Amino acid sequence: MNAVESLVERKLAALSRPVEIVLPGGRRFGAADAALRLTLRDLTPLGHVASGQVGKLAEDYVEGRVEVDGSLRELMTVAAELIGEDPTQHQGVHGVLTWWREVTRRNRSAARHTTEIDARQIQFHYDVSDDFYAL
Repeated sequence: MNAVESLVERKLAALSRPVEIVLPGGRRFGAADAALRLTLRDLTPLGHVASGQVGKLAEDYVEGRVEVDGSLRELMTVAAELIGEDPTQHQGVHGVLTWWREVTRRNRSAARHTTEIDARQIQFHYDVSDDFYAL
């Protein structure tokens, strides 16, 4: 067993709900009778489980690298536990200040881009008169 597989087994054992992970070759981790099963189409998602990158795991699902069998409620509970800590409360590089700056930036952008304002900007920049084309 390699280090990633060992870490995944420890993470699965620490979860409050039983989860089974099925690797592409059929090898299984976790509880066989689990209400939530993740079937991996390739090994990339295994690293995402090991590192608690649930956003990447969600991307793996969308891209077809993971099949999920079980209830959405179970999945969300497990995802929250895999993260380990609230990313908005962490004081590191991706901490609360970075998160807050992104929220503020998006709100400012949304306030500045209304249909009316954007239409005026488009007209100013792109609607030129026939006199311009006569040059």
